[in-house]
This record gives sequence, structure tokens and C-alpha cells, in this order.
Amino acid sequence: MRIIKAFVLVFPMLILTACPFVEQKIKYPVGHVPQIVTNFEAVNSMYDDYNSDLHMIFGKYFLQFSSNKNSMGSDYDIVGRNLLITWDQQSGNFDLSAGYPVSYGEYMQPMLDSLNTACDELGPNGFGFFENQESYDGKFIYLLMFANDCSGDFEIQFNYTETNAYYNDCTSYIHPCASIDFVNTEANELYPALFGEDVSPLGYWYLDTDKFTKLIFCSDRAGHYDLFEAGLPSAQDLMQSLVSSDTVTVVSLPLNSSADDKCPFVYGNIMVFVSDREGGFGGFDLYFSKNVDGEWIEPQNMGLEINTEFDEYRPIISALEGFDNSLLIFSSNRPGGLGGFDLYYAGISFGQD
Repeated sequence: MRIIKAFVLVFPMLILTACPFVEQKIKYPVGHVPQIVTNFEAVNSMYDDYNSDLHMIFGKYFLQFSSNKNSMGSDYDIVGRNLLITWDQQSGNFDLSAGYPVSYGEYMQPMLDSLNTACDELGPNGFGFFENQESYDGKFIYLLMFANDCSGDFEIQFNYTETNAYYNDCTSYIHPCASIDFVNTEANELYPALFGEDVSPLGYWYLDTDKFTKLIFCSDRAGHYDLFEAGLPSAQDLMQSLVSSDTVTVVSLPLNSSADDKCPFVYGNIMVFVSDREGGFGGFDLYFSKNVDGEWIEPQNMGLEINTEFDEYRPIISALEGFDNSLLIFSSNRPGGLGGFDLYYAGISFGQD
């Protein structure tokens, strides 16, 4: 189908294919992600593809997720894809596609190669920011948090890269993986997410990391999985906070139930997570909560339009500039997929889009 007018979020510009002498009226100036759940076939395989993360680097969307496709069903690695989001302003059609090569492959792909092992790597969560956050100057730093079970249980780790790629200098340095010891125990800790009440959900690639105050994660330290929150240690910068050996206060969140509550993901003042608590539709369901005046309010089930009697897992959300709702990506083992867990997407609104 020929696109007459569209905007592509990777390059926010109009693409005109109609005759330049005939003015085409824009019928759908505002984008809308369809609410119907759609299998993201462009990234799925016959193996398990789940635990995704989505962020923007220099105007390009980058999706990374855990998959055991590289090992043909054995251990999980974190893999990456470019993401292209298109809205046709003439027909009102939405399209989500993915492909190679990985954006900024000079340092993103080597970074993933450096953290993947013969063990399992799950729950990636990353973003980039400038060294000088007031002027968007200096080195560009990309931080990636994840969990690894090489020690026998899952522990939260991170690595990061420094590069001058923004200035056409692709020289970069990838720091070795380090453990976030102030939250790790002999139990399993996974799915790290940074939170700050004043952190804007849009523009994560130029955010002020000094506004992050807490690390949210899940752990089975109490005998089943709960959501926890830890205050970040005081340090000169975020990376120093993450490697700190200081003792911090770790508290169980009021969102927890007597069942398993896992996979937190935070975007602005919204937290999404999964739970197999009573009152759901079967297996793990997707839930969300808002942070209001510093408190997480009673979580809500995302409903039968999203959830099924099977397992829905690791939700992430992202507001899209020029759209009236948000993009939800999650994984599920529902029938009709390509095999195992597949990634799915749908449009969703939390009453603030």
C-alpha cells in the first residue's frame, strides 16, 4: 500500500509520495496505537522471546529483549533490534516493524556481546544520557541494567558505555559488568527499574539522572516474589551509587499480594508489573499503578482485552510523541504465537495520555 502522508517516529518528518501539485488533506493528524493485541512477528521466533525494554537513542527507537533463540532453547541472552513506528496520516494505519543493523552498532552490539554469557540474562532496562546534563555536552553514556544467574541465583547487574558518537566519533569504552550489591541477596533479585518523582517520561535520552531516588525490583527473599523499593545511596553520580556498598533501606511495596508479584517497569509515574493473585483471568496477568503524591495507589488489572487465561509477562510502556495513547509491549505464551513466549503489543491509556 502506498503511503500518501505519514510520519515515522525514527525520523519525525512527513513523507510525501503524492503529486506535489495536489494538496492532500491530512485526515489523521494525531497518531493512535490500536488497542487490539497484536503478535510482534518481526522479532519473535519458535523459542522464548520476552523480557523487553524500549528506549530512544538520538531519535531512533531501540528494542532489546531476552531470548533463548541464539542457544536454540538453552540459556537466555539479551538481543537488540531497531524499531520503526509509522503512522499513516491519510489512512490512519499504524505499523510497528523491526530490523537490523542494530542502531549505533559500534557500541550497542559490542555492549550486548560483553554482558551475554552461558548463563541467563533477563529483564533488561536501559537508557542513555549526556555526561553534562545541563548542556547535553560531553560523552554520551548508555546504562543497561539486567539480571544474571551465574552465581547460582539471579542478581541485578549493570554495565555502561561511554562514547562520543553524537559528534560522529564512534570511539567508545564499554565498562565491565558490575553487581548492584546494595539490593542483591542469596535469593533471586530481578527486573531493576529506577524511579524519581520528578523524572519526565518523555525524552529519556536527555534526562537528569540526579532526579532518580529509588531502585525498584522484585525478589523471592520472602519465599515468594514481591516488589521492593530501595533508596539510592548518596554518591557523586548515578554509576557510583549503583556500585556503592552502603547499607540502604529496602522496603516491600504496598502493591504486593500473597501471590507472586514480579517484573516491575516504571515509566514516569506509572508502574506496570505482573501477578498471579486472586481476581485475575488466569496465570500471570498485567497490572498497573500510579504514583500519586509519593505513594503507589491500589493496582488495577489491565483487563480482559490484554490478559488471558495463560501467562502475560514483563510489560513495558512508552509514550509516543504525536500519539494520543501509549505503546504497551509484553510477552505471553497464549495460543497462536510462533512458539513459547512471544512479544505482543497494543495501545493503552492510563488517563493521562
